[in-house]
Amino acid sequence: MMTTALRYSLIVLIIATAVVSFAVSRTRQKPLTPLEQAIAKQRRLPPDSVIALQDLRLLGAVEMSFFSAKGRYATPEELKKAGYLDQLWPRSNSQNYRLSFHSQQHGAFVTHAEPAGSNHDFFRIDQTQAIRYERNHRPDVRSPVF
Repeated sequence: MMTTALRYSLIVLIIATAVVSFAVSRTRQKPLTPLEQAIAKQRRLPPDSVIALQDLRLLGAVEMSFFSAKGRYATPEELKKAGYLDQLWPRSNSQNYRLSFHSQQHGAFVTHAEPAGSNHDFFRIDQTQAIRYERNHRPDVRSPVF
C-alpha cells in the first residue's frame, strides 16, 4: 500500500509535469505559413500601399495571360484595349502612388509603383511575378521579395 507521503509526492509530480508541459507549449510558436506572413506584412502597410500592391499583382497576372496568348508583353493601354484590364485600372490613387511601365515586347516587362510621399515603400513587379520592395528608392532584381 502507498503511504500518504508517497501519494502526495506523486500528485505533486503530476501537477508539476502538467504545469511545465503547458508552459513549454505556450512559449513555443509554430512558424507562420507563407500566407500568414503575407497577411502580417500587409497589415503593417498603409491602405494606399495595399491597393498599389493589388494593382501590381493584377498587372502581373494579366501580363502573363497576354504573353501566353500573344507571345509578347503589352502596355497597360494595349491590355485595356484587348479587354484584359478594365478602364478603371489602376485603382491606385495617383496622389499616393504612380505606376510606371516598361516593356521589352518579347523579353520582359517591369512595372514600378512609386510613392508620392517619403514614408511609403517603392514596389516592383516583372515577368518573374515576384514583387520586390525598397524603402527609399526603386527596387531592382536584387531587392528583397515582398
